[in-house]
Amino acid sequence: MALVRDTVSARVPGLRGDEDKTSLLRALAGTHGYWAVVALGRSIRELPTNPVFEAIMAGRDGLAVLERWTRLERFGHSRNRTRGRVLEATDARVRMLVLHEAGDGGPIDPHNDLFVWGLLVGVLERAGCSAVDAALVQEDGTGVPLLRGGSTASLEALPPHTATLELVWGQRIANPRLESPRTASEGDAALPPATTMERLRRFLQTDLVHPWRLTECARMLHCSTRQLQRTLSDASTSFREVLQRARVDAALHLLEEHRLSLTDIAFCTGFSDLAHFSRTFRKIHEVPPSAFRDVLQQRS
Repeated sequence: MALVRDTVSARVPGLRGDEDKTSLLRALAGTHGYWAVVALGRSIRELPTNPVFEAIMAGRDGLAVLERWTRLERFGHSRNRTRGRVLEATDARVRMLVLHEAGDGGPIDPHNDLFVWGLLVGVLERAGCSAVDAALVQEDGTGVPLLRGGSTASLEALPPHTATLELVWGQRIANPRLESPRTASEGDAALPPATTMERLRRFLQTDLVHPWRLTECARMLHCSTRQLQRTLSDASTSFREVLQRARVDAALHLLEEHRLSLTDIAFCTGFSDLAHFSRTFRKIHEVPPSAFRDVLQQRS
């Protein structure tokens, strides 16, 4: 909303300042054309980084990045949601069909559709995906281009259907935010338990939104699942407890970021929702995260 209000207010004179998002997008389209609405959404790739962006961009490929975006929609209780279906996925390219749907099943203003499609393109490009193309899919299966060869297409008029998009992108460009954590070397298999535990914690902290599994971590540490389970048992803990502790430890640092809401922090640290974050935090620190943040603010 801040992106929309700041950009449209600067480009469209005569606004009152209290318009809702749809009204602002309509004003932009009326002054600069429908292509400007898509371009506005796409400009998300140029915004300053923040922990929420970093959590999304840590996805290991374009599909993971988009999955995190839809997860953020659920976290924010967005009125409208996107839902995707992969049509083709190879090492060279991915083709995906995406639907933009209202939570109540009603219609969505076409300007909102165009803005969201620009956002998705911008998110993929920010994540380092290459050759992103996008086209609105019509009832007869034809496509109306929104983005082709990196350039926003000119939309002289709104097509009949704007709620379905075909996205195509190529291999991502090298992007350190998307690299998998470095796997352990074979010599690490004989590391003492304390060192193994520390390396496990570091692996988890590289990407707390990733759905970590014990078997995956054991493979990265070059030990068997049973060996890792034994190490955890000897330390009187479990994989789940280590993961939850890593998430709460990361949340402690993010609570100092006053611009982040508790929902933002819950998303960035991999919890399933705000209630899950609050329960786990309280279990470890005996106070809810909101109370902990109040203490931090009083100290500062």
